Amino acid sequence: TLGMHVMRAAIARRVERLEPGDAQVELYESTSRLVTMGALLLCVSLALRIMALWGAVLILLKVPLLVVQGVEFSIFNVISAAVIVGASALVSRVVRVLLNTHVYPTFDVDVGVAYAVNTLLGYAIVVIGFFLVLVALGVNLGALTVVLASLSVGIGFGLQTLTENLISGFIILFGRAVRKGDYVTVNDTYGRIEAVGARSVVLRTTDNVDLLIPSKELVGKTITNWTYRDTIVRLHVSVGVSYGADPHHVRDILLDAATRHPNILPKPSPEVWLTGFGDSSVNFELLVYFDCRHTVADRLRGQLNFVIWDALAEADIEIPFPQRDIHIRSAPGLDPLIGRAVDDWAVRHHKAHAAPSPARVSASAEADEAERLDASAREVPSDEEVDSEADSEADSEADSEDQPSSSA
Repeated sequence: TLGMHVMRAAIARRVERLEPGDAQVELYESTSRLVTMGALLLCVSLALRIMALWGAVLILLKVPLLVVQGVEFSIFNVISAAVIVGASALVSRVVRVLLNTHVYPTFDVDVGVAYAVNTLLGYAIVVIGFFLVLVALGVNLGALTVVLASLSVGIGFGLQTLTENLISGFIILFGRAVRKGDYVTVNDTYGRIEAVGARSVVLRTTDNVDLLIPSKELVGKTITNWTYRDTIVRLHVSVGVSYGADPHHVRDILLDAATRHPNILPKPSPEVWLTGFGDSSVNFELLVYFDCRHTVADRLRGQLNFVIWDALAEADIEIPFPQRDIHIRSAPGLDPLIGRAVDDWAVRHHKAHAAPSPARVSASAEADEAERLDASAREVPSDEEVDSEADSEADSEADSEDQPSSSA
């Protein structure tokens, strides 16, 4: 017990010196648990032997509690199986962490290779532990042939998909077509491989969503592995400018825009291609190289489009949009249709202007009434006009009376 406490204290002091994210922390913690479990078993066995109770306790624990087709299950068998399962899990963890912290960094092993080796070792330890549990439970290993025969029948009827995925998973692990940390595109979905298992592969997309893809989908279909041989890939960015722009000047602007982005690699150097002459624009393509582990192609293309837009705007170069000019040379029967359309428009226009609003109607009525009153007021004669008219009538009558006498 004293030795166990001393060892655990030493491991705890080593863990305190390490950073929280260091992989050796997991190694020391797993080692501490394994040592603790072994020390407890040793202490219990020694205590029972000292008290001369080891034989009696062992006989009591081996008393059969259940018998199934000649296989006796006792407390001792169950405890032995539990100890084997726990020890197998701890040994698998310790071996994996030991390889990650000491072996792989020393030999500069690739991440995908390291993950494949860890997975295979984990499966091997699980299989060994399974057989040891069967032995601890007293199961006859010869009877496994019957189980395997039954399993083959089950595979033939209902476990074909599971078997295909398991076999495909081992093909991926050994063939290394897809490794942990690779960036791939599967069914138009881009993401990073987070885990490669025997049954499925975990793909994490750019939206931080994990997709569980069956292994047979990766083996039987075409996938794009962006980092299979190299992590440097090329990106095409299409640009169209007006025909009034100088293509050589446009090429220089696009190359300068590529140098402004921090994720664009200087080597290999960017290129500009004049790809064609369109209906409304002269078409260019900017080709740049980037490391796909640091950014996504769609995100980089969008950022470059902003930079190119600003650069072309500074140079007063227009980015055209599709336009069409229609010239009608001859169209029999079109003149009557045009005349009818013009007449319809004139009628609608006249109605729109001839139909006044209620406010305008009331205002025009008030104006007409005012003009009528002014006219009637002008028609009424004043007193002076009446007197002058009377005098003129009297003079005319006097003249008419003098005319007969003079003629006589």
